[in-house]
Amino acid sequence: MKLVKDISFLIIAGIILGIVITFSAGGIFLSLLIFLSGFLIWKCSKEEDRKFLTYIFISGIAIRMIIYLSYTDISLLFGKGGWFGGDAYGIYNYAWLYVQKLEGSRRFLINSLDNGMAYDMSQDFYNYYGGSYEKLINSFHYGNYGFHGFTMLLAYLFYIFGPIKFSGRLINILFGALSGIFIYYLVKRIYGQKSAKIAAVLVTFFPSMFIWSLDFFKDPLYILFSIVAFWSFIMYWDTKKILYIILIFIAVIIQSTIREDLWLIGLIPFTLGFFLVLKPTAIKKIVFISIIGIMLIFFIHNRGSIYTYISNKIALALQIHVGNVNTSDLSGGYAYRILDDRYYIPVNYSVNNITLYEGLGAFLKGWWHFLFQPFIWSIKSKSMLMAFPQMVLWYMLLMFAFVGIIFGLRYKWKYAIVMVSYLFLVSSIIALSSGNIGTLFRHRDMITPFYLIFSAVGIRHLLKIPRETKF
Repeated sequence: MKLVKDISFLIIAGIILGIVITFSAGGIFLSLLIFLSGFLIWKCSKEEDRKFLTYIFISGIAIRMIIYLSYTDISLLFGKGGWFGGDAYGIYNYAWLYVQKLEGSRRFLINSLDNGMAYDMSQDFYNYYGGSYEKLINSFHYGNYGFHGFTMLLAYLFYIFGPIKFSGRLINILFGALSGIFIYYLVKRIYGQKSAKIAAVLVTFFPSMFIWSLDFFKDPLYILFSIVAFWSFIMYWDTKKILYIILIFIAVIIQSTIREDLWLIGLIPFTLGFFLVLKPTAIKKIVFISIIGIMLIFFIHNRGSIYTYISNKIALALQIHVGNVNTSDLSGGYAYRILDDRYYIPVNYSVNNITLYEGLGAFLKGWWHFLFQPFIWSIKSKSMLMAFPQMVLWYMLLMFAFVGIIFGLRYKWKYAIVMVSYLFLVSSIIALSSGNIGTLFRHRDMITPFYLIFSAVGIRHLLKIPRETKF
């Protein structure tokens, strides 16, 4: 405990010093939010969990801040902007543009600290919208390209505190650290304390998810509330308190503002789970069988329409894949193909007439790429080379995850089948629609925490670690 206190003091002193140097009101607010989160974790956790959760939260925040500040200093020293990715830079810009719309400004300047420069994007936007200011200003709204839930969250932070480029990243640093905390509680509830500790460490420090939490990416928010939704469901399963149903809806609504194409498919396993939650009383059995019967009659009667609907959705996912591949080819990116070459010719830019055999082949190829890209045996760029260590780790964790799924289905089948269903559905959508290797690498992390849960279970069982252990 003394070590925890010493580390806490150093972190607090460092943050306070940074705040004093930068005089950022936004930084003060976000720092207080981190302190409040840490206090609540310490105050609300059980004695058996408190020490570990304190370690994981403090280290999750501290290591992120150290790496981010080190990278930023080096980046600025070489005349760069301190960004980890173009998408993060774009989200920051869109948030600031929205703020200027709220303020009624007509000089859409993107504030930046890159060597004191400010990038004027207004001309590019004017050209895109045909020189119409009204079309330009109307494009800055939620739902349009780049204006999603995380953009809006940043925009209102910027509206209150100004364009906080550096300290603003504390929001994602907090989301990244909290993901490990909620994973711990989720896994402990199902598979025990030791599996929970392993899963919390994996999720908190998994390299790519760690990187996304250092910049203005939208992924950490989506990942956190995916975990929160499952934790809430497990808590409802065990306690039957309606509060957790409300939390599920809140989490899903937030997810829908980030990835509107995935959140609905993610609800299907919860529906399955609610059937499993029901205690098998006579009345509930009758109700359950009646509902299943009605659903079967509906499906049989409307099988043609349902088949067409599903086929159209699969075709849409494959169409997105083709678009991603063609866009990557034009921009010089690295892409992969899961369909016959004729589908990638612009004049044949349609997959509506794809055969069942081709669709099955695309599905299997898509999963192969989803699980193993970027291939460590086919390094094509510096970024792929940088991802090499993580991919070696990822392949190992996948083997443990397979073992964990087997043990999960054997000992906690009701919980496991809900989570495996979620894994399968979301992974399949990403596998069918992706085409750019870099984009797939990032999108895969939307579901990575749930693979890591089973990796933790597999590690504990293979290494014969007792279910309950002291930290």
